[in-house]
Amino acid sequence: MATKVFTKRSLSHEASGLSSLSEMHHGLHAVMQSVPGWSVPLQYASVEDELSMLANGVGLGDLSHLPCAELKGAGAGEFV
Repeated sequence: MATKVFTKRSLSHEASGLSSLSEMHHGLHAVMQSVPGWSVPLQYASVEDELSMLANGVGLGDLSHLPCAELKGAGAGEFV
């Protein structure tokens, strides 16, 4: 049986609540939002513009503020 091990990422920016992509977000004039302990981008342009960009291109999500889960043990691959 696979075991679940939950760990928190160890980022150099973690203590300040900034992800490693924070400078890029600010450089792109993102509207930032505070989530417990982190400053994350909320939006870069109008909702319509962002939806159009996603429909016709690609999007990138910064998930640095989320915890990590690591599965170990026999059956870990099958569990996923």
